[in-house]
This record gives sequence, structure tokens and C-alpha cells, in this order.
Amino acid sequence: MLENDLLTWTDDQGEVHTARILQRDLGADLTVRIVAIREMTDLQVGGSATQAPIANVPQQAGSTAEVFPQIIDAPAAQQDNIQVPSLTIGSGVVTGGASTVCTVWESQDSGTYQAVGTTGGSSATGYLFSDLSNQTASEAYGTSTVTERAQSVDVYWLNTGTEVIESCTQADAENGKNWCVLLTPGAAPEIAAFRTVVDNGGNQYTLSNWLRGLRGTTPSGRVAGTSIILLNQSTQGLFRRVFTGPLPSSVSYKVVPAGGALENATAVTLSSPVFRNVLPLPVRYATKAYDSTNAVTRFMIHAGPGTGQSPVHWERAVLAPGTQPPHTMDEPYEGYRIKFYRDGAFDVQVDSVLIEADPSTGSNTLRDRFFDWPDARATAAGYTPGSSETYYIGVQQIGQHGDSPEAQFIV
Repeated sequence: MLENDLLTWTDDQGEVHTARILQRDLGADLTVRIVAIREMTDLQVGGSATQAPIANVPQQAGSTAEVFPQIIDAPAAQQDNIQVPSLTIGSGVVTGGASTVCTVWESQDSGTYQAVGTTGGSSATGYLFSDLSNQTASEAYGTSTVTERAQSVDVYWLNTGTEVIESCTQADAENGKNWCVLLTPGAAPEIAAFRTVVDNGGNQYTLSNWLRGLRGTTPSGRVAGTSIILLNQSTQGLFRRVFTGPLPSSVSYKVVPAGGALENATAVTLSSPVFRNVLPLPVRYATKAYDSTNAVTRFMIHAGPGTGQSPVHWERAVLAPGTQPPHTMDEPYEGYRIKFYRDGAFDVQVDSVLIEADPSTGSNTLRDRFFDWPDARATAAGYTPGSSETYYIGVQQIGQHGDSPEAQFIV
């Protein structure tokens, strides 16, 4: 429905009404607000697109496209985006063709905008019509197991982009086909992939058979209204903003279609960006062993079951889920932070320790990737040291641009 379109509907008394749309606005919550006026279609008037004119009237210029921009601060989905901090701007063209060219404007002071690049078309952008429940991540860290989740969700695409959205095999999905980011306000972004696509018409699709929690993201519940943007298809609608200097503490963007005005474009703002594309991925595996002779519990960091302690770090490289070690380290030196939580929950931290390589010794990697927690510290933290005790720990890999998401283990 666009400005100047005619609407026809029947009221509760059976009377048919016709009205012309005067104004159509898309709100930030994706609610469409319409102002219309009743029209007498049997009259001949000037300026109506559907009625016979009383005279020749000047033609109105077509309105510019309407764009729904989104800021993506998520782990990289392409190998060429893992070295330098960046954000990705999605430009979903709501009204206008998929090939609409747009200019991306940026402000780091919430007022002054400057053009930083262009897009060559629309990203494949939509929103969930129904809820997608939380799940266990499809990739079992430390193993080659990748499990498809039998979930379905209805999606309305504001624009399907320049490529066909279609079903694929699980192998294709594992290798990047139908990868998308799910953006829910107040929640960290999730990278996922869907395998089965049903076109229900009217830009409504049912997407099923998901790979959830890819690239170390959390497969939390996603409510209706969550934005969805494809990451490896219709990429000409995605603008990557690379930061080679100081990183902004807050940044705003406007995406202006050709022929549009900056002052009319909707601004989107991201406060405290994390730049997840250059952060280490979560640590894969951790175990413990009690040493009664030395009265310590040894916590060990691994790449997976049976892999020993080397190598344990997890690179940022974009690899298919289930890829097994060895893994190269793409941080300047190796380090880990272990957090100890109170017995029985991950809510109260009671102790922590940092283990890291000392490059001055001639190596940027650790020889021993473990920490011996003395019985006295464990007791002070509320635990009962021994081989049968269960511990709640969180582990982060330390990175050049920030630390990895915390991987939590009950060991």
C-alpha cells in the first residue's frame, strides 16, 4: 500500500467504502500508520491516478524509496572480516526495488553526519511473524557433531534482496548458505541458518530446520518482531564499516536512497559497540582433576574430549561448524581468564584467576593451560574440595581487541 493507492472495504453494515491513502508511515516498531480520505470514484477530478481527468495536469514525480536500516555487531560470517574491527549496516529497502542504490551516512557525535559509503541494492531483511524458542546450539563444541533443530518460524520479508531465498542441504547450510543474523532488542545477536523454505506468498515465508547458535552465539528465544537479515546472500545491500583508528563509543547511521534527503532518513544508533567480528570465539572444553597430595583441584582447558591441552585456543577464522583441531591462534599472545561461581549456580562470582603467556620469555603461547585451585581458596568460596565436588566455572580467551564470550562449564 502506497500513497495515492485506493482502498476498498466493507463495514459491519455491509456498506462498501473507497478511500485514497494520503500518507503512509513505517514506525520504528514496523507498525504501518495510514491516513486516508473517502473518495467519490464516480466524479471526474484532476490529479487522481485512477479517475478520468478534467484536463491535462502536470505529472507528479515518483516518491523515493523507503529504507529500514539495521546495525549488525556480530561475529564475522566471511573470512575477510576477522582482522579489523567493523560493523555491518543492513539496508532493507521497504518501498523500492531490490537494486535501489543507497548512501550510508555516519555520526559519532549524535548530530554531524558524513557519508562513509554506498550500497548496491537491498539486503534481504525481514522480521519474525512468530516466536522462535531457545535451543541448544547446533554445534557441540569440542566434537564434530552438528545437529539440525526441527524448528519452524514464519517470516515477513520487507525485501528478499537480489537473490532467491530457497531451501538447501544441511551441508550447504553448514558452509554458509542461508546464514542470517537474528536481532532482538536487548539481546546479543545470534547467527543461525535455515535449511527449508516455503513461500506462502505476499513476502511471507516459513523457514524450518535450523542450525542455531553458530559462530559461538547464544541460541536464545527470539520473539515475533525480531529482525532477520541474510549475511551471505544479497550482500550488495550490506555495508561494512571498518574502523582503523580509535573506536567510537557510540555511532549512528542513516541510509539514504537515491533521490532521498538526509533529514528525512531514519537514524539507528548503537551505544557501546563490542566489535564482535574480531573477538575470539568461546573456549571449547574444560575439565578438572583433584590432586589430594598437593591439596589442589586442577582446571584444564582443552580443544575437545581426548585432545589433551594442545592446542586449545579457538581462532576467529570462519570455519564450518564441527571443524576439529588443530586450530591456529590469531591473537598476539595466549591467555585465559577463569571465573569461579558459587556452588550450584552461575549468578555470584566468588573467585577468578588469569593465566597468560609471557612473550618476554620467547613464546606467545602457554606451555601449560591449567590452573591449580588450592583447597583453601575453594573452601573460602563455599565448595567442599575433593574428587566428587562439582564446580561452576566460566572461561574466556583473552584477545587483542577484547575477550571472548564466556563459556560456562559444570565440571
